[in-house]
Amino acid sequence: MKLSGEQISQIVRIAEEVLSLGDLERLTRFNLSRKLEHISIGNDLPAHIFAVVTWAEDRDKIEDFISYFEKEFPPEGRRLREIVARRNPQPVTANDPLAWYFPSREPVVDRHTLDQKLQVLWQAGGAGVLVVAGPRETGRSHSWWRIHAAANQEGICARHIDISKEPGEWTVSMLVERIARWLDVPLDDLADFAAQDSRLSSSFLGALDRRLAEQPHRRLCLVLDGFDRSGVGKELCDFVERLAGEVVSRNLGNLSLIMLGYGSLSGLTFSSNILEEAVAPLCRQDVRDFFADMTKAVGVKVTNDEVEAAADAVMSGFSGQLSRPQMIELNRRVKEQSQKLLKRSGS
Repeated sequence: MKLSGEQISQIVRIAEEVLSLGDLERLTRFNLSRKLEHISIGNDLPAHIFAVVTWAEDRDKIEDFISYFEKEFPPEGRRLREIVARRNPQPVTANDPLAWYFPSREPVVDRHTLDQKLQVLWQAGGAGVLVVAGPRETGRSHSWWRIHAAANQEGICARHIDISKEPGEWTVSMLVERIARWLDVPLDDLADFAAQDSRLSSSFLGALDRRLAEQPHRRLCLVLDGFDRSGVGKELCDFVERLAGEVVSRNLGNLSLIMLGYGSLSGLTFSSNILEEAVAPLCRQDVRDFFADMTKAVGVKVTNDEVEAAADAVMSGFSGQLSRPQMIELNRRVKEQSQKLLKRSGS
């Protein structure tokens, strides 16, 4: 089964959300009949995941790859199944100079403020909490890609957990298990998963404290997404707030926590110690700056007039805060105009 570059990107992203090194070793051994070291070498988990996905695609074993998720991580298994079932997706290849700017067709959005907030969050060791607030239609979901890139530059291991697809089905035990797998927290150290959520939360936070104390120099960042969706249980929010309180108090080593969307923080006793970034709706200047940054990054020369004309073409007919369909159309126009700029420059 041959997949597009975009499909590969989406599969890798989902795999990075849930797989620990141990999970990946079991997946390759049980489902692909290979040892991980025979497919990929080194200590970089994201690089391992990319290597395994491309190896499986080259050998027509994507179905075997996905079957592991369907058994161990059913929500992600369903998402992977949906991705490979798509026919004739918009082609985005590894050689496409625009591929980085359009991950998963997410709307382009100005995130200079996010970069600044991350620098503050990760300075002096990197333990703290950041909440990225704003409607998803503003392109807030683009945040993970910027966080992932920035974390790599800082030598921070980041993990993204998104509950937005099925918010009402997530429980405290599911989230605890997901985090525990990532950080190799021994599940035997936790209270019975059938125990009350408050007891499970307490035992997990204690086990996490002990685990991170064993790795004082390891820098970690947990990114939680979708907690502003309707249907998220109060018990789950209570757990996340307890986790945030421990992080703010610097009781969990060099672990930082980023929440992409969350409800009101006013009720939290420690809310004044949490960084916030409000994602504002896109404007023409954001689009104009994107074209200028994109052409510079790709290494082509265009005139200011060409950049201004491209921004005008994108924003034509738009005003105020855009709806989700309008954001999708805006993103389509941005890519169209980006391609025209590159062709005009002779690249």
